Amino acid sequence: MLLSPRSDSELKYRNLVLDLININDHMKYYACPSFTCATEAHSMLSLFENARCLCGQEMQELGHTAEELRDRVAFVEGDRKFIITDDLHISIVSTEARELILRRRNIIEGISIEERFVHLGTREVLKLLKHSLVSKTPMTDVILGQGDILTSMVKSDPYEYLKLQIYPQTEKKRINLKLLVQISSNTVLYAVANEDFLDFLFSFLTFPVGTVVELLDGFSSIGSIDNLYRSVEDLCSRSPETFTECKDLLLRPMVAWHHGCENQILQIKEGNRLLERFKIKLINPKYDDTVYKRGRGFIRKPMKFMVSDELYVLPYSPMSSICFLNRLGAQRNDLEERFVTVGEQQAMSILKASLTTTTALTNVFCQKSEGAHSCFCCNWG
Repeated sequence: MLLSPRSDSELKYRNLVLDLININDHMKYYACPSFTCATEAHSMLSLFENARCLCGQEMQELGHTAEELRDRVAFVEGDRKFIITDDLHISIVSTEARELILRRRNIIEGISIEERFVHLGTREVLKLLKHSLVSKTPMTDVILGQGDILTSMVKSDPYEYLKLQIYPQTEKKRINLKLLVQISSNTVLYAVANEDFLDFLFSFLTFPVGTVVELLDGFSSIGSIDNLYRSVEDLCSRSPETFTECKDLLLRPMVAWHHGCENQILQIKEGNRLLERFKIKLINPKYDDTVYKRGRGFIRKPMKFMVSDELYVLPYSPMSSICFLNRLGAQRNDLEERFVTVGEQQAMSILKASLTTTTALTNVFCQKSEGAHSCFCCNWG
């Protein structure tokens, strides 16, 4: 669920020209071996193996889903042609669009440009996906081979101010953290957190990219993805028939059913396209028993965890804390505890920082700028 999450749009993936994720291996469905039980008595389905039906039998993989669970199209209706710029801005082919792109680059047509025809297979498209997440020139990087993944990475300001709404302290869902801060550098060494904060952090792994961009109001700073998102918005307004069915799937995607968690601070919804289409119930794997009700988190029992500045997670214990500090060479008289509260504003900041920096906790809780939180501090030792 976390390392290989499902998608609410996965029925669409079967219509893509290229099978980027080996669909038949990744998107499996499991049902009760009893036909009557699977279709009439309980009508339950599981997205994960080793599930048991309410009748007690272990569910078996369905071997006929590839065709029966196929949608009519992928995401784009019709037979349009599009212009895609180096930074993944997309527009419908037209003389006006072509001339605008050339003018912006101060290019004289016929003098300094040439046409090239290229073939993109699965390998090239996967490389394009990877570069689109970190580069402003993914097409040049992949097709012309003029940049590796490290040199192409976008440098973002670690203290970029997030223009987020300030929520009142009375909001319902809030999480308490204890931070250990190095005073001399004003950096977070680690946070001590309960399972509720881990549920929140781990939920990032289930978010569709479109959900992240929507949450961050179109400014995710993820490579060229923001341009891709804005292109869909523009195309939906200029040519609504092209994206009639898929506008919400692309601009407001939901996490897959049962991939949410009770400790979610952000406004994330679970999709149910599979349930609506086939009138079935999906088993929730976060419960030990066979249930289809929503809820629960990813961590099954109360625990304390240590979360490093770069969001590496370990079970917390006094010994693990001492070993961690020794590896960093931290001095006890240079340490300070700070107690902070995570609400929706801080949660959004952590989400964005996790995408753009390796010092997420420091960027959110130790920056000295307008709108910075207040916290209670005490000396360590």
